[in-house]
Amino acid sequence: MTVSHIHFKDSKRSGSRQCHFMVRVRNHAKMVDCYVTVYYSHKSVFGNRMQVAQEIVVHPQNYHIYEGPINNPDVYRDFFRLNPLYEFQQLSATCTYFTGCPINRMRVAIAYDLPEMVVNHKKLVENYLTKAENDIPLPARVSLQTC
Repeated sequence: MTVSHIHFKDSKRSGSRQCHFMVRVRNHAKMVDCYVTVYYSHKSVFGNRMQVAQEIVVHPQNYHIYEGPINNPDVYRDFFRLNPLYEFQQLSATCTYFTGCPINRMRVAIAYDLPEMVVNHKKLVENYLTKAENDIPLPARVSLQTC
């Protein structure tokens, strides 16, 4: 196996990792948005925002947050200790008339843009490997017995 073939395999894995990472980021954003939506529906003008947020973070099952895909509530409990729930805005609040919603742009990127980039990268690498194999002769094998 040549070094260029190893690079090609690594580039395929890298594209897969990128897509997996983007999916995880999108899922995390949606999960945080679930918490934030519950928070905004339960907070009141005269209520203590920290107590409301703490109740939601400590007991997410009481607010039906984990009815969909199973995520680990402890991960989000730790996350919201570092990033207070009441400091987030809802994903819908990040949408604008001219630029749309960032979460939708991420969905499009995951579904269309990233796979297209990976295919284009794969073609470039294959073209490079073909050209390299045709242009550059492979080095002669060295016998280990002569060393």
